[in-house]
Amino acid sequence: MSQINTELISRYEKNGYLVIKNGILNEKIDQLTDFIAHVIKIEASRLGIIETDNEKLVNQVMIQVKKNNPISASWIYETINNSNVFKKFIYNLELESIVSKLIDTDDVNNIGTVSPALRIDIPHDEKNIRDWHQDGSYFLDNVNGNNSLVVWISLGTSNKENGGVIICPKSHLEKKLKSDYKKQESLKSEQHVAPQSIIEKYDQIHLTTTKGDVAFIQMDTIHKSGYNSSNVVRYTAQIRFTNIVKNDYNPPIQSVKYKNYLRPLQLSTDIIKK
Repeated sequence: MSQINTELISRYEKNGYLVIKNGILNEKIDQLTDFIAHVIKIEASRLGIIETDNEKLVNQVMIQVKKNNPISASWIYETINNSNVFKKFIYNLELESIVSKLIDTDDVNNIGTVSPALRIDIPHDEKNIRDWHQDGSYFLDNVNGNNSLVVWISLGTSNKENGGVIICPKSHLEKKLKSDYKKQESLKSEQHVAPQSIIEKYDQIHLTTTKGDVAFIQMDTIHKSGYNSSNVVRYTAQIRFTNIVKNDYNPPIQSVKYKNYLRPLQLSTDIIKK
């Protein structure tokens, strides 16, 4: 996927989002999924769970680990997101020519990125569901939502049943809104919740996508995570693109933070002894 026409650009500008089918090759997604299974297998074996089938690892095993060992599930999530394999995947999507048109630049050298992430949405888990929000409330790279966007990649089927994203089309026309901040709690994400009075003005649609589909969502478009009521894990990948040449560009400060993951059955050899 390397080109975009004026009709698609107009649709994006009108609705605040755009979905392109089969934007990412299945081969690339399969390689990433195999790696996800590999990391889950590493931690599962430490917990005494022996499984070699990738499909079971990314679903039944991941669900079991999340339920019984949430710290181990957090370790899996952070390990994948910090891996060389995931970063190679997310930074080699070849979407720059499309993104540049949507964030008002003809030069791919004017594109910045922030917050690449793999999402792992476990069935019936409410702690990490994002309430109605604008991404611009979390990511302050550009004040003007037209100058940045989030690329959302479906690594498998995503629909209403398994908690796919819900969007308020045209809500980006409200521009940046004052949100209600809810601080992060233990194993529960922070929230910047959009005003209910604004949400009620717009239709709400569930994006139904399949493996390899790509959504481009303007940073002021109001959207939320759905609730995964299925029996399978929903995997998606995201990365934000910003226009660095605009006067409102504010580069984030990069920092490295570490958490002490004390998981059950952690080997003593994993701990550096003084």
